[in-house]
Amino acid sequence: RGDFQLSAEVQAEMKARMEKLEGRVRRGSIFLGAVRDQDLIQKWENDCEYAVYGKLSTGQSPASEREIDFYPKSAKLAELTAKSGLVFSCTKGCKGVGDRSPNQDNFSLVKYKDKGGWEVICVMDGHGPAGHNVSHRSVQVLPYYLHNSEFFPDEMEKALEDAFQITQQDLLGHGIQEGYDVQASGTTAIVFLRNGSDCYTAHCGDSRFVLGHEGDRTLQFETMDHKPNTESEKVRIEANGGEVREFRYDDEYGGEELVVHRVFIKGCDYPGLCMGRSLGDECVKAHGVTCVPEVNHITLDLAKKPFLFAASDGVWEFIPSEWVIKTIVKKLGEDPPQKIMQKICKESRRKWRQEEGDYCDDIT
Repeated sequence: RGDFQLSAEVQAEMKARMEKLEGRVRRGSIFLGAVRDQDLIQKWENDCEYAVYGKLSTGQSPASEREIDFYPKSAKLAELTAKSGLVFSCTKGCKGVGDRSPNQDNFSLVKYKDKGGWEVICVMDGHGPAGHNVSHRSVQVLPYYLHNSEFFPDEMEKALEDAFQITQQDLLGHGIQEGYDVQASGTTAIVFLRNGSDCYTAHCGDSRFVLGHEGDRTLQFETMDHKPNTESEKVRIEANGGEVREFRYDDEYGGEELVVHRVFIKGCDYPGLCMGRSLGDECVKAHGVTCVPEVNHITLDLAKKPFLFAASDGVWEFIPSEWVIKTIVKKLGEDPPQKIMQKICKESRRKWRQEEGDYCDDIT
């Protein structure tokens, strides 16, 4: 269920691709800009009521929470999260005994001061050798480029597509600047925007957003995962020279046979991607794995007390959307949101342990 293991030969080819891209930038044949850190900070401090996201860190222990960065610096984190009305958790998984690999999940919470005061939630699940760099960069710059889009907020679908496309270009430029891979490294992305009852979702990959109502255990809405074997995804990938291969594995813990579909460049043994859309993963962008998001427009019925839940596939791998909705509705009158969220995360880890033993994905 984890990342496809790239051979030393393939890793060398990915490095050569990045070096070739860097050479084209130096020669001026292409321009790949990346917003400067000081410009990001200026945006958070001056144009946002709050901006909260996970720090880039290494050496975390399994099940440990990601450290958080936030703006404005004059405030306290507890004040900003209380203002947002949101609770969050971003914990590192476990790839085996002694694992010290980085948590590749990340998230951000942003609220703009102007342009209607839209709230933005991002959840991203990185993959590949530098997936943690890609997700960390994306949760910051996507809200930045969205706010700067000429289409925001009047033409929201165009604004979101614009932000995803520019984020893809930013990743290439930033990867060259900082020396990390963006050829076989990437991230899923689920973005939720809200202004009163007016909401949008935009997503690539298999991180998911679900919507429910207090007192009603029915799933009201969910985003659809972009799996490579989904017909619309498969058709696009194969039409552009990609290949969707099926892998079957016996379950050593006595469960059902595991079937996984992965995307490869036709005739090649890479990258083995488990999704049809993503940010990053430049080596398959010309082969049908697009960064164009699927956008949904939702109007909330505030009288029915709606609630939202967004998560990486560390939750969704073994837990259905309906179970999450029913659990939240059941516990809302008894427990605070933080405790309910932790219950869902705990159940996710239990499912991973039951199905995969020592292996557990990162969970956001």
